[in-house]
Order: sequence, then C-alpha cells, then structure tokens
Amino acid sequence: MIVGNIFRFVESAVQRLLRNPSFPYLEVLTYTVRALLINNLHVDSCVLAASDIDAASTLMILLLPRLVTFIVTPPLEPRFFRRNIGDHGRRILNVLNNCWALETVEIPLEFLLQDVQQMVRALKRLRHLSTLEFSLPTTFTLTPRKIERFQSLFAIHLRGFDQIKDITLPIQLIDNAVLQTLASLPQLARLNVTPLDNSDGQNFALLVLDSDLQQSPTNFPALRTVDIGLHRVPQLKQLGTMAIIKNRLGEAIVI
Repeated sequence: MIVGNIFRFVESAVQRLLRNPSFPYLEVLTYTVRALLINNLHVDSCVLAASDIDAASTLMILLLPRLVTFIVTPPLEPRFFRRNIGDHGRRILNVLNNCWALETVEIPLEFLLQDVQQMVRALKRLRHLSTLEFSLPTTFTLTPRKIERFQSLFAIHLRGFDQIKDITLPIQLIDNAVLQTLASLPQLARLNVTPLDNSDGQNFALLVLDSDLQQSPTNFPALRTVDIGLHRVPQLKQLGTMAIIKNRLGEAIVI
C-alpha cells in the first residue's frame, strides 16, 4: 500500500517535470527507482554524459519505447573515459541499433573515430532521423592530421543521409569536399556551423566563396537556413559577397 502510494507520487512528480518546458530532457540516471518507473513514463528524450554510459544506463535507455532524442554530452572524466572508450562506443551503437524511433542524435566526435563504418551504418538505418549533431572532441586536441581525417570521413560518410533535415558540424572540419557532400543531401533544410570565435563565421563564408559550388537546383535543393553566427561578424554584411554566398547555398538565409 505504502509502496504503491510512493510509486504513484514519484511518477506524478516526474510527469509534471516532463510537461514543464524548462525541463526539455530527462537525464537518465542509474538509480533503481528510475528503473521501476521506466515502463510507466512516456519518456521521449535522453541526455547522458559520455562517461556515464554504462551497462545499467544502456539497458534503461533500451527500455524506453518512445525515445526520439538521444544526446551524448562530453565525458565528465576524460582520462578515465579514454581508457574505456571502446566499451562506451559499443553501448552507443547498441542504442542506435535498437531505438528505431530516434529523430535527433547528438554525439561527440570521439565515437566516430572508434568504428566509423558501424556508427554511420547505424545512423543511416534510423529512418526517422532528421537532426544530427557532431560536437567537438574534448578528450584530445584537433591536430592538423586529425582535422584532415575528420574532413575525409565527413566527405565520404555523410553521403546517403537522405533523411537528414538539420545538421550541425564544427567549422574546422568543413572543407570543399565536405561542402560538396552537404550540397547533395536532398532534404537538408538547416546547416549549423559551430564556431569557436568570431573569425570562424567569416572563414566559412570565404570557404563557400572559394569552393567549387555553383548555383544549381541540384545543390542544396531544400536548404533554407545556414547558421554561421552572423551577428558576431557584422563585417560580413559589408563585404558585398552575401549575394554570391546565398546563390551557392541554394538561396538559403544566412544568420
């Protein structure tokens, strides 16, 4: 009787949290009480630090029948995380391979280097996936060699993501080849370029100007918005190049 009342009280409290717009995501924890509630909640989003992806949390995620958003944030303890990155990567793959309703996925770039073939294959199999974000690594430095490797990976493996409508990539990892690949995505409506400082927005604009892209109905056929943080680099508006940039980006609005 008492256990039942506690169960209903906790369930009611969590349901109120989920309806509150200031709490858009429910962070998955490994407490037993959450495991008891998991099948009774209409949880659709999960935010989890990369270093917290253990067997228990993975099992709990797999029990969420309505999961549509899966966000992996940077690891809390980078040194320990590096020693166990293989295990963490396999658990993320387990989630991607079994949560077929996912619409939004955000993961750190560390996991893309572990087994890019399996990771990309799992993402492409998600038929409802529309939003994809790769965040900058926090456990290693982006050396010129690593940047070239990521650029090569993106140029090759982003092809075929025909379902993607919104993608976020770090500016450092976009080159002419990656831009050409992005231009081929038939449903891409929003491109978000993650800058590190004010010069990055201008660097992306110059990259577009120097690229091989030409105004064509086959390039960026669905693109409507390109977010480069234009408010941080107002000088771009005075360069007289915005019209050319828009033409090469399928007449998208640059913000």
